[in-house]
Amino acid sequence: MDKSSSGFYNEAVQVIVRCRPMSQKEIQADCVGIIKAYPNRGVIEVQNPKARNENEKTKLFTFDSVYDWNSTQQGLYDETVRPLVSSVLDGYNGCVFAYGQTGTGKTYTMEGTKEFDEGQGVVPRAFEQIWAHINRTTGLEFLVSVRYLEIYMEEIRDLLKIKHVKTLELREDNGQGVYVTHLHSQTCKSEADMFKAMRIGNHNRTTGATNMNEHSSRSHAIFQIVIEMAEKNSKSVKVGKLNLVDLAGSERQSKTGATGDRLKEATKINKALSSLGNVIYALAENSAHIPYRDSKLTRLLQDSLGGNSKTIMIANIGPASMNYDETIITLRYAYRAKSIKNQPIKNEDIKNTKLLELQQEIERLKKLIEEKNRGIELTGQIEYEVSSEDEDDSEKEEKVKKLELGKVEVSELAKQLKTLENQMVHGGNLVDSVKENELKLEQQRIEIAARKRREIEIQQKIEEEEENCHELKQVFASLQQAVDFKRDKLKRLHGRFQSVKQEIKDSHEEYVRSRKEIEDSNDSAAM
Repeated sequence: MDKSSSGFYNEAVQVIVRCRPMSQKEIQADCVGIIKAYPNRGVIEVQNPKARNENEKTKLFTFDSVYDWNSTQQGLYDETVRPLVSSVLDGYNGCVFAYGQTGTGKTYTMEGTKEFDEGQGVVPRAFEQIWAHINRTTGLEFLVSVRYLEIYMEEIRDLLKIKHVKTLELREDNGQGVYVTHLHSQTCKSEADMFKAMRIGNHNRTTGATNMNEHSSRSHAIFQIVIEMAEKNSKSVKVGKLNLVDLAGSERQSKTGATGDRLKEATKINKALSSLGNVIYALAENSAHIPYRDSKLTRLLQDSLGGNSKTIMIANIGPASMNYDETIITLRYAYRAKSIKNQPIKNEDIKNTKLLELQQEIERLKKLIEEKNRGIELTGQIEYEVSSEDEDDSEKEEKVKKLELGKVEVSELAKQLKTLENQMVHGGNLVDSVKENELKLEQQRIEIAARKRREIEIQQKIEEEEENCHELKQVFASLQQAVDFKRDKLKRLHGRFQSVKQEIKDSHEEYVRSRKEIEDSNDSAAM
C-alpha cells in the first residue's frame, strides 16, 4: 500500500485465478489439459496447443493467488474474501467480482451449489461471516439492507421487485458515487432474510442454454449489501458496502451456436465485457481518460475499479485445449488488473444515513408517547377531581371519548415505534464464551490468510532475486566459459523479446478479431 499524490493510500486490486477441473464434455471430446497451476508460487502456466515455435509454446502468468481444480470453496473464501468482508464490517467499501469465459465456474465460485454444505460459494459465506460478526459485537446497533440487480441487454432490472413502475436509471453524486434510482432496498434482520432475498433474485435472473453452458447466465448480476453501524444514540455512523458481482461469460458466436435472442444477448454481453476490458487496460496504463461511460456495467463498477473500494477479481478459467484462446484472453485481462490502484477510504462519521434517521425518529416517538401518556394521566386526574354530580351524562361521555382517543393515538405511535425498532439489529446476541471462541477463530483465519499471502509474495521475490543474482554468482574458469554464459543469457533475453513481440501481435489480432465479431454480431442482431 502506497500513498498517492492526492494524499489517499493506494491499494492494488487483488487478482486471483481459479481453474476448474475438466468437464465430462471436454473429456468425451478428448481435450488435452493445457493448464499447470502452482498455488504456492501464485503462478499459472499455459501450454499453447497451436504453438508454431518455442517462443509460443508456454506462457507464464503471476498473480496474488492461484487455485487449481483441487481447491475448496472454504479455502478460497478464508484466504482471499474473508479479510475483505472484515474490512467492510469496519466501514470500507468492498467488491468481489468473477470474470471469465462462459462455463468456467463463475456462478459456482460466487454462489456455489447449496446454501448449507461445503459447496457454498462466496455470497452465502459472506452472509454467514456478516451475521456472525453482528451477533458477537456488543454495544452497536446495525441496519442491514440488500439490493439485487441485473444488467440484461444494457437495461437495469431490479431482481427483488420485478414489477417496477418507475424507470431504473444511473445517477452520480459526490456522496454516493454511481447509484441506481428507485432500486428496491430490502431490510434484513438475519442471515435467513439475506438468503431469502438472494433466492428471490436468482429466481428472477435471466438464464438460458448455449452450446457451452446448459444454464448460462445471460446477464451481469450485482448483489449489494449495505451495513450501517453505530453506538446507541451516537451521531457517528460507519457504513460498509459490499458488492458481489457475477458477470455473464464472454463467448464467441461460433462456439455458442447463438441465434435469435441468444445472439442479441451475446452481443450485448460481449460489448459490456469489451468495455470492462478497455477500462482495465486504461487504468493499468494510467491513461488520462478512463472510459467508464461506455457501458452501464463499467459505470456501476467505477468505484470498484480505480475508486473508493477494496476489490478482488476472481478470474475463472478452464483447463481444456479447446478453450486456449479464451483462457489467454482472461489471463491477460486479469494480469493487467493487477496494476489497478484503488483508494479505499473508511466511511465513518457519515451524516446522511438511514440508521441515523431511524435513531432520531425512534427518540422523537418515544418522547411523544411519554408526553401524551403524561397528558392522559393528568387529564384523567383533573377531570376526576372537578367532576360533579351536576355534570350531565353527555359531557362525561365526551370527556371519556377524548381520553380513549388519546389512548388510541398512543397505541398507534407505539406500533410505529415498534416497526422502526424492528428494522434495527442490536449486536451481541451470542453467549460470551461462544463470542470469544468465534472471535479467536475469525482472527486465526485472517492471520493464516495473511501468512499465506506473505509466503507467496516472498516466494515470488526470491525467484525474481535468484534470477537477477544468477550472473553475479558465476565464477568463470576461462574466457570461453564467460562468452558461453553471455551467449546463453543473450539467447534467453532474445527468447523473451520474441515472446513479448508475439504477445503484442496476439493481443492485436485478438482485438481485431473481437471487434469484428462484435460488429458481425451487431449486424446479425439487427437483421
